Amino acid sequence: MKIAALIIVLLSKSVEGQLKWERLDRGIGDAPSPRRDMGFGYDAVRDRLVLFGGKPGPLQDTWIYEFSTGKWRMVTVSSRPPARFSMVSGVSGDFFYIATGEGKNKEFFSDIWRFDLRLEVWEEIPTQSRPDFYSQVEWQARNTTWIGPEPRYGAAGGIYANGGEQLYVALGFSTVRYHNTYSYDTRQLRWHLEYCRDCNSYNPSYPHARCLHAGTMIDKDEMVIFGGCLGGGGSGGPCPAGDSWLFNGKSKYWKRLPDCASPRMYGVMANLPSAVNRRRVVLYGGLDKSDQVIRTNEIKDDQVAVYDPDSNSWSVRKTLPFNSSIPVPSWRASVGMATGKNGIYMFGGINKMTKNPMNDLWVLRGDVTDADKSEQLECTKYFMNYITVHGILMAIGWGFFLQWGAFIARYLKCKNPIWFYLHVTFQIFGLCCAIAGLVMGILSVPFGHVKFVHSIVGIVVMILGVLQPINALIRPHKTQPDESKTFRRRLWECVHHFGGRAGLILALVNISLGVFLAVTDQLIWSLWFGYLCAIVLVYILAESIRGLIGRSRNCKGEKGTKQPKHMLDGYDNDNYKHDIYVNTTSESVHL
Repeated sequence: MKIAALIIVLLSKSVEGQLKWERLDRGIGDAPSPRRDMGFGYDAVRDRLVLFGGKPGPLQDTWIYEFSTGKWRMVTVSSRPPARFSMVSGVSGDFFYIATGEGKNKEFFSDIWRFDLRLEVWEEIPTQSRPDFYSQVEWQARNTTWIGPEPRYGAAGGIYANGGEQLYVALGFSTVRYHNTYSYDTRQLRWHLEYCRDCNSYNPSYPHARCLHAGTMIDKDEMVIFGGCLGGGGSGGPCPAGDSWLFNGKSKYWKRLPDCASPRMYGVMANLPSAVNRRRVVLYGGLDKSDQVIRTNEIKDDQVAVYDPDSNSWSVRKTLPFNSSIPVPSWRASVGMATGKNGIYMFGGINKMTKNPMNDLWVLRGDVTDADKSEQLECTKYFMNYITVHGILMAIGWGFFLQWGAFIARYLKCKNPIWFYLHVTFQIFGLCCAIAGLVMGILSVPFGHVKFVHSIVGIVVMILGVLQPINALIRPHKTQPDESKTFRRRLWECVHHFGGRAGLILALVNISLGVFLAVTDQLIWSLWFGYLCAIVLVYILAESIRGLIGRSRNCKGEKGTKQPKHMLDGYDNDNYKHDIYVNTTSESVHL
């Protein structure tokens, strides 16, 4: 008995100071219906939870969970926001705020409402909308500090739980994906543009446009976001993504954070209760697979990712059940999460396996110290999607084989006949890689395939690439040295030469754009742009040498090089003036 008691004590000690899941309500009886993507917040003054809307529906009901009674109750109101889901929400003082979201028939919102937690009534609050008698230009000239967010859903943000007064709305989607970030001052009742009036998808200094990402405020003017869907909606990129960013509202600066957690969309973030002036943020849930994903680390039910703002680092931690008879919650996405006194409260969401919405209520008990003591797991190592394969194939095809195949044809023609065989081999293999890369690129974009610069330039490049071998098959015969070129020959050379060169130059530009669009590591940027600089330097050097020594000097004295006439005919891509000879059994035949 003493040994058994000792074992129990040791086991209990081993799990002390760790993050633990406890179920508070099973969602049976008088409780909100199963749902996802709802507005959710914690009222610290009255120690209760507040919930609004969500889907399926969309819904527009309001619920409160009283910790004093351990029960839900629906609030009856005369006025309420239009039904919606995937909104930004948060609690500040005596008010619960919601903004943006998607309603019925794909209606997107840019309004903002607040729920008075004392009187339990809703009211729509001003957003400084433009009066009808002002044009947009005139109104912006009169109100330079105001610009409201475009209607959208799938944005991230909220209000900092410990005294925050700014409701942040970052990125999101309607008919296009947005880059911009706004804040709503709950005292002055006005919007402010925090970042990015004219952003684009190819600047690596701030987050790529996205929606369905996780995000939360970690201070009054600091926000962290993670992942989401970057492809489609007039943009390209991974979907799901695994990059995370920190925004500082005071300096108006985004900082890219190190990667660790598995890429996902529909994830949710919330702060753990602080301890000894330290902060930790929990990233929970989400969908880690899509039609774009080839391979990924499957996220386990008992795993959460933890962000440490003090060191700007991520880690993956293991959670435990609070009660051994009730396991940790099944993995889910689009949950409601809010920071409470003893941990993080979580409601509902959609089950990852069954895709069914849920309405159970949990708390992840613990604080900063407990998070640091929880078992640390490995960061994500195995992730592959079609964008990665697309980029590799295009870099091999257009970035290597087609580039150097063209280089051989322009500068090494005197090396008969090996230049021709190398040129053809490089071009065929490079074009095959490029075509396979095109297929991967099409698969990597959820919708709106030709609505952004990278895809448009890519289509142009591929058309130019495919036309080259077709053009070679219909080339007119090369004229003899004592004959003038026909119009057909001149036209063919113009199309073949300049079409090929334009394709090669545009390909290098487009690969460079793709490096940023794919949200790759800085190491990949360094490798690609280092290689690009090398290509440019080699071409400059080769062209300089060619200009200094002349086009024909290299090949003088090489008469008699054996090469099939039918292979040489028509492949003088640079219109060399040198003589080419082919040995026959009886004499040297001048071509």
